Amino acid sequence: MLKIDFMKRIKVYITCIVAFMIIGLTAGKVEAKSNNIKVTAPSGKTVKVAKGKKVRLQVKVKKLKKAKIRFKSKKPSIARVTSKGIVKGLKAGKTKILVSAGKIKKTVKVIVYKNAVKSIKLNKTTTELEKGKTFNLVALVSPKKKVSKVLKYTSSNENIAKVNKKGFITAIGIGTAYVSAEATDGSNKKAVCKVNVTAVGVKNISIRSERALNVELTAPKKLEMEDFKVTSKYQAATKYIIDQGVNDLHTEDNIHYEVVLEKDLVYSTSVKVDINSLPGVKSKTIVVDRDSTFFDMNVSSNSYGEFIDGNTYNINYVAKVGDNLDISVLYWNLYSLNYSYPVKMTVSNLPDGIKAITSEDGTYMDLKGTFKKELDRHKTVVSCVDAKGKKFYINYLFSVAKQDSVAVIAKDGIDIAYKPDDNYAIAGSTEIYLQLKMTDINTNKGEYYDNCTDFKATGLPDNMGISSRGSLYVLDGDVAVKPGTYNIEISAVTPSGKAFSFTYNLKLVEGVTISGKVTDSFGEPIDGNYILFESPYDANAFRFSKSTYVDKYGNYSIRVIPGKYNIICDYYNSYKQVFNKNTEYNLKSNFYKVIFTSALHSSNESYITYNSIAAVNTATKYFRKVSSNLWRTSGSSSSRLELYAYLRKGATYRLKEQFSHTLNNGEWYKFVEKEFKCTGQRTVAVEYVKEED
Repeated sequence: MLKIDFMKRIKVYITCIVAFMIIGLTAGKVEAKSNNIKVTAPSGKTVKVAKGKKVRLQVKVKKLKKAKIRFKSKKPSIARVTSKGIVKGLKAGKTKILVSAGKIKKTVKVIVYKNAVKSIKLNKTTTELEKGKTFNLVALVSPKKKVSKVLKYTSSNENIAKVNKKGFITAIGIGTAYVSAEATDGSNKKAVCKVNVTAVGVKNISIRSERALNVELTAPKKLEMEDFKVTSKYQAATKYIIDQGVNDLHTEDNIHYEVVLEKDLVYSTSVKVDINSLPGVKSKTIVVDRDSTFFDMNVSSNSYGEFIDGNTYNINYVAKVGDNLDISVLYWNLYSLNYSYPVKMTVSNLPDGIKAITSEDGTYMDLKGTFKKELDRHKTVVSCVDAKGKKFYINYLFSVAKQDSVAVIAKDGIDIAYKPDDNYAIAGSTEIYLQLKMTDINTNKGEYYDNCTDFKATGLPDNMGISSRGSLYVLDGDVAVKPGTYNIEISAVTPSGKAFSFTYNLKLVEGVTISGKVTDSFGEPIDGNYILFESPYDANAFRFSKSTYVDKYGNYSIRVIPGKYNIICDYYNSYKQVFNKNTEYNLKSNFYKVIFTSALHSSNESYITYNSIAAVNTATKYFRKVSSNLWRTSGSSSSRLELYAYLRKGATYRLKEQFSHTLNNGEWYKFVEKEFKCTGQRTVAVEYVKEED
């Protein structure tokens, strides 16, 4: 029995050893075929080459590293391979190449294309990315058909920008890298994209209006008013010492910011915007090389101006024979028309008796003298060339009447066509005052027009008449006035008894309705706000203004002439917003309501009065008056007015009492000044101390 068991054990041991040997040999064979040799082409695991072009195979051998590597094409008529692994496409088709190193073998597929890549076009040749952001580089290969479209993407510096095999670029570090998209078919065609990687910084600034700047960032970043510092200097100065102040801030995308200033921009200054909280470019400067102040372009009480086309401005001037002329030729509208100082001027076709007095450099001109004879829109041309070589013209059109007659020039009017509505801001104008200049022997001015008598008008819109003061008004408030252009003939008699007539061109438009909510920085409604929509002076010296009030829910609505508007209200300022169609436009303020509380306020036996308490922004020294006569209690009757202010989150304030003290139960109390930062708190406690006798 023992002998038999021993023999059985010997057989089992031998069987196991043989089995392990077979498994090991088999595994070695598999490993030799698949794992110990790696063959790649520029196009990847499959060789893709154009007819007539060459590509090189890359071979890596883990075992038998000293063994000679051999290459053999199964169809040499389609693709030939050299002893160094260079594959040449001979004709369109498919084949395989056997790569061997001793007993280790690998077979790779080969596709030969009829056409070679002729060009590669990228969707971007330069791109700017914020660190950590990605961009998809898209390449178009030409020709489109029978060509390999496999491209190899590489980066010149992967510490700045990495790219994957599909062209997705990832910004890694700040700097510049070049990402290449290269054909893999042997044509050696490639295209390059320059990648600038930056942190969020200031990309550009521009002048928005005389009191606002546009600031553009390289990428979105939420900024607050205190992040911005705007200073200016006269260009001859070395330091930016004039603090422009930041009064408001608006953005829709956290990239484009409207920065509203406390002070107007001044011509010939350099303006610097600093945003130190940004990790990238922190500041930019811009030169104010245009006059940022808008003037009414009526150069005197005898004239008005109108813009004719892209480079011509007419000034209509009315006078009588024997009147003196003394006016300076100014460039009122340079800012809005993008003209730059200094401007050189020359003049032609002056009326008899009028001379031009110019400075030596031709940048200043006065027209002076006495009108000698009657003129009917006599045109004197002032030719101007600005500092950048841009030409424009100012035409003076002189209408000069006899001593015993009246001359009238009327400026075309534009307004909202009236329609019945309970909201006066939607209804439109019920009365339109004419803009005109006129003269006679007594006054030589137009201010007395509404003192004339016997006004008559023809060509008026239906439901409109002319008043005893010469204005146009709506006859029936329940009937709408049709929009349109009306040529109205008006006649009247001057206070001195002279009859006159003129044509007044009036354009009535349907207008656009703007409505929305006014909310504080927490999204809660601000009621009672007075909102003014005021257009900047246009090139015709026209400014349209319309105002409305906000209801207790923060809602407002208004109808205006299509165009740009400055929006002004208690806690919101914005410049040159464009409204060309009916729009919902919400106004979100940077301020919110803070209530001031005190134990003294809760007494029912007190008589407390404040003339005013003011909150002072310590950064800008900007006062906001809180209220006056805030609390009163007398006998059994009492009343309370809430003591509050709208303050800006993030700003630091100092509370100060103005002018008076507080009487409580026969004792006087003094307000304690207090400095605090607005962090979002809804109430702030204020303190009082008893005054010593």
